[in-house]
Amino acid sequence: MLQRISEQRKALRLYNAEHGSITMLTATELDLADRIVKIQKPFYNATLEISCDDACISVVIPIVSLLQAKLQPASEDVGLLQMKGVLHDAMNRRFATSGRSPI
Repeated sequence: MLQRISEQRKALRLYNAEHGSITMLTATELDLADRIVKIQKPFYNATLEISCDDACISVVIPIVSLLQAKLQPASEDVGLLQMKGVLHDAMNRRFATSGRSPI
């Protein structure tokens, strides 16, 4: 949904200028939406890759590593550090080794 708002930003502004019936997001909010989409896009792509009919288990570890790298804090992440932290912690919980030996 945020991606579509970002893509259709110009159309939304034109519609709002003509009709004035929608509450438009501020430039700061639109910028934040763009940055959220940028963070979540690799998760969407990973889901598609792993969910396809001919998916191979051997791609899971590289995909998880890539997602972990994308979640590392960066200087442009002002306002998104908490979201990245929560996603990083959730991935660690789901993909951490339990320390048990396989049966």
